[in-house]
Parts: sequence; structure tokens; C-alpha cells
Amino acid sequence: ILLTGGAGYIGSHLTRMYLDEGYKVTILDNFTYGSKGIEGIKNHENLTVINGDIANIRDVTSAVKGVNNVIALAAIVGDPACGLNAEETLNLNYESTKLIVEACDFYGIDRLVFASSCSVYGASDNKILNETSPINPVSLYARTRVFSEDYILNNCRNVQPIILRLATVFGYSPRQRYDLVINTLTAHGIINGKINITGGSQWRPFIHCKDAAKAFFQVSTEP
Repeated sequence: ILLTGGAGYIGSHLTRMYLDEGYKVTILDNFTYGSKGIEGIKNHENLTVINGDIANIRDVTSAVKGVNNVIALAAIVGDPACGLNAEETLNLNYESTKLIVEACDFYGIDRLVFASSCSVYGASDNKILNETSPINPVSLYARTRVFSEDYILNNCRNVQPIILRLATVFGYSPRQRYDLVINTLTAHGIINGKINITGGSQWRPFIHCKDAAKAFFQVSTEP
């Protein structure tokens, strides 16, 4: 198994799940946020760690060669982070997808599982959305997910593509994040003793980061 972003918020859970089940795991990560996500497992006999970039063709081909399934988690995630540098966001969130697809096809990978987002739907009056619902991306991050989805579905020739549109993640992870709404509210509640809610009529779907990892594990390992 190859995980891009294997030391990240979801990836650090998923890496452990594969190792616990006896899989040989390679992670490709540039460790922008450090290596805390793989503390305690980085010397595991079944783990190979590549410090590299998903937008670098040498790093990608080196990581993809010899694996069966690829889980593409690495990206610049969320509107604020993507808004800092639009060109770099397009490079890492879309152009890198092309490299991964081409490498997977070239090396005959069995399955490519891609982390997309429910943000591709944008604002909607419908409370229940599914794979056939119209999409309406309103942010750069969401647009890069749509671009990547389209490229994967239209260009995977020898690879089975699976795309998961994730709800907003939350919860504890070895590579913890505090820029997520539930984690931020929890931190405020603990530190300040209260949680401030602005508005209150809006809603959005949430999923625990470990449950998201379980979903990736299931779709990548079941026949």
C-alpha cells in the first residue's frame, strides 16, 4: 500500500491500520507539519518512509513502483490554506493528481483511492446529497477536488479508481489539527470555559478522522 500524506491527520490513523493488519506500507510525505504523525511506528519493519513531494515526478514514480494500491491523501486542505497561494494549491492539489494517475497506469497499480471532499457540492437547499447530486464548487479547494475527480475518472485506463467525498473531519489524531471547526470549538471550551456559536442555523456533515481512515481502509482492501 502507498499512502501519500501517510503522516497526516487521516493518514497517520490509516497507516497504523494497515500495519496492524500486516500490510507493507510506503508513505510519501513532505512532512510540512513534522513527523509526529508516525511517532512510535517509523521504525516498523513493514513501513517505508519516503520524504518527498507529490508534485515531483521522481518522488511519485519511486513511491508508486512496486505497490498494489495507492491512497492519495496528500493535499493542501481547506479554504484558508488554499487561499494563501493559489498557484501552489493548483500544483499540489491538481497537477500532482495527473502525476499519480500516470504513474499508477504505467506501473499497473490495481486500485487508486482518492480523497475528495463534500465541498464539491457547494451550498445546497437539499439536506440529502449523493453521487448523482449536482456539484457547485465555490472555493478554490473545492474546484481542485472537482478537477482531480474528472481527471481520475477520465484517464485511469488500467487502474480501478475510487473517490471518497469526505465530510468535514474532526477528532484526535497523532498529527493533530486545530484548524477544524469541532476541534477549534473543543479547544475554546477547554481553555476559555465556553463555546461561542455565530449564527446557528447553518449545518454541515462531519466525520471522525479515524472513521474516515476506516472508510479508506475498507474500500482499498475489500475485493
